[in-house]
Order: sequence, then C-alpha cells, then structure tokens
Amino acid sequence: MMKVLIPVFLVGCASVAVALHASDTWFEEDAGAEAAESRLSPGFRPEAPGPRAVSLKMEDDGHFWADTLIEGARVRMMVDTGSTTIALTTRDAERIGYDPGDLAYDVEVRTAGGIIYAAPLLLKQVRLGGITVKDVRALVLQDSLEYSLLGQSFINELSSHETRKTTMIMRQ
Repeated sequence: MMKVLIPVFLVGCASVAVALHASDTWFEEDAGAEAAESRLSPGFRPEAPGPRAVSLKMEDDGHFWADTLIEGARVRMMVDTGSTTIALTTRDAERIGYDPGDLAYDVEVRTAGGIIYAAPLLLKQVRLGGITVKDVRALVLQDSLEYSLLGQSFINELSSHETRKTTMIMRQ
C-alpha cells in the first residue's frame, strides 16, 4: 500500500508546484507589454507588464529616474523608497504652478543632514507612464534639494513594485 501512496503523493506535489509556477508567470500580452519588455534587461520578463506598468532602468549614477507628469508639468524625479513622501524642489514646485514664496514652510523634516522645513502640498495627479495616482501628498523643501524625489506617498498607491538587478518595475 505504501509503495502506491508515495508515488501518488510525489506526483500530486509536483502537480501543485507546476500549477503554482504557471499561475505566477502567466501574463496577458498587450500593447504595453512589448514596450515594457524593450526596456528590460536581457532574460528578465516581468509578470503582467500591462498598460499600467512601468519599467525603469538603473542609470549610470546607480539611481532609478522617473520622468513624471505632475499636474501637467514634466518633472524628472529620483525614485527614493526611503522618502516618506514626494519631495519637490522649489524649482519643480514652481514649474507645477505653485509660487514657492506663497507656501508655508511649517513642516519639520529630519534628514541625514539635519532638520529642515518644508511646505505640504496635495498634488491632484501624478503620472508615470501608464500609471496615474491622484491626491498625492508632497512636500516642497526650501532650497535643500538638488532634485525632486518620488517617494512612498506615490509608491504606496501601487499594487506592487520590485527591483531586480538594474530594473525596477512599478505596477498599478
């Protein structure tokens, strides 16, 4: 009896493993899939790229850069998973349509360089490729940033994000 049960058990385990693997790697082909795959590293095929997914390649400086559209204005941002919110330079805030001189810099922010003050904003819309997030919290940091940061207030609204070697995939 045991001689029959052991092979049946092993075949059952193998079937479950194959089914789980198939469900994890299945994806639907669409127009966005080819575009997303063209920017990926060789041999890396993300699951379900879809039209609401973006792939970013690590640049020579070791960072992932995102070309966003914030309230109609183009803003190049460094992806910073360690930043709680989107952090904007005064220059980018102005580009979006805010007057940095009219903002209230009353939020204390602790950084590696010390305490700085920032002005809170609620951005109506932030787009990255096919991903759109509405009502996103942001801070304008007064003359303390070299470039704007795409932080967790945007990233947490995604269904997932992952980094594999030199590629970051964000999905909504």
